[in-house]
Amino acid sequence: MKSPYTYWSKFSLLLPSVQQVVATLIFDSSFQLQPAVRRSTALNPRRLVYQADTLTICLELEESGSGRATLIGEIVPKDQLLPRRVELWADQTGEPVAVGAINDFGFFRLGDIRPATYTLVLRDVPMDPDGPEEASSGEIVLGPIAFTVGC
Repeated sequence: MKSPYTYWSKFSLLLPSVQQVVATLIFDSSFQLQPAVRRSTALNPRRLVYQADTLTICLELEESGSGRATLIGEIVPKDQLLPRRVELWADQTGEPVAVGAINDFGFFRLGDIRPATYTLVLRDVPMDPDGPEEASSGEIVLGPIAFTVGC
């Protein structure tokens, strides 16, 4: 089973003008110690924070009932340049399951997510605002992000 990252790496080799950055997980609320009562319930949403060269990505995974979840994200850029699109890829199938736009304030929302392991990709990331348009586009890859019922 190949991850979407493997496919994107091959695709990026075909398009050398697309830069790819892998973001690093720096915080996961599921690793915080909590009282046993709170650990057994899904009262708190899971929070994840990723760091890339040019931005910080804050994610919140909220269980929305019937074993599904909503992924809410905020992107905090260092240089005020925001990606324009977000895609959620299922690692098992290597296919996108949700695609959304990132608003002018850096927020996005992807709903109706089933339990699985995903990779989140931020597309159309401005990499070099002073360079030509085709060379200034890139992507940032976050993952794997595992969602289980009772996240």
